[in-house]
Amino acid sequence: MFPSPLPALQALAPLPEPRLSVADLSDWDPGVAVVLQGLGFLVGHGLACNAVCASCGAVHRFERLPNKPALFAAGCPDAGLVTRAAECLQDWTIAHASLATWIGAQMGASGDPQEVLPGQAWRWDRVQFAGARRALIVVRSPPARTSADAWQRLGLVPRAMLLSFGIKPLVSDDQGPVAFTAPVWSYLEDEGGLRLLVEELAQDVAATEQDRAEPSRPVPDKRATRSRTLGLLHKELVSHIQSAKDALRQGEALLPKPEQQWLAKAVETSEATVSRCLTEDESAAGLALRRLWAIAEDEDAVRVFDPNATQ
Repeated sequence: MFPSPLPALQALAPLPEPRLSVADLSDWDPGVAVVLQGLGFLVGHGLACNAVCASCGAVHRFERLPNKPALFAAGCPDAGLVTRAAECLQDWTIAHASLATWIGAQMGASGDPQEVLPGQAWRWDRVQFAGARRALIVVRSPPARTSADAWQRLGLVPRAMLLSFGIKPLVSDDQGPVAFTAPVWSYLEDEGGLRLLVEELAQDVAATEQDRAEPSRPVPDKRATRSRTLGLLHKELVSHIQSAKDALRQGEALLPKPEQQWLAKAVETSEATVSRCLTEDESAAGLALRRLWAIAEDEDAVRVFDPNATQ
């Protein structure tokens, strides 16, 4: 079922208290359970007294034999008395705290973490990582977004790191500041032994902080931008009409009306914006611009043009 330790942890670690029988472990590739047991991530979780009988396929309750404490027996309608060794009835589970402690140690955390949420979250207050001293929180699964008390107990602070056995925790400003959050599986590999990709994690933490440190660009006010564009176009058309009027006084022909493409370049906007300003804008500035646009192609209107009358 699991070809290596990492897929087994990915599937089982997010669960609150997975129960695994000896039969379950036998479906894994050879050596996977041994590796996890050796790391302390897979631990015994009591004996399963109710087990499937190999003779009849039914579930029997096995009782410890009084004179043989390592042997259990059950009555089977087909085979009579059947026995099982204690190790064959052993249940196993994932030791979440051991896994969290191992992750912390890989990142340079010293000592045992504080279990801030029983069976769910473990925290170190001071871990030197990615160029700063940080709080490190490892969670089996993130608390519900509506659980304000649980998020408060995690103790999220600036530059905190939140790693999860499950999905990436969704942290909002209401839940607390956090520098970096990710599923821990993004930085684990088990080729040649299970290990945390510490350098890759540190690079991503530093890059995330740098992105957040850069000041965000203010969102432009569309109305203010349109008003500014109308004003610039107004100046360009007044200047053009004044030049056309001077040319007529000198006996020259009427200057051609400027093209919208040229106006767009002159005021550093798009041609589509110029078109909307000249044809669709119903504000006072838009209507005034439209009158200038009409004057620019009317020779008589150009001759009597008064720039002060357009203000």
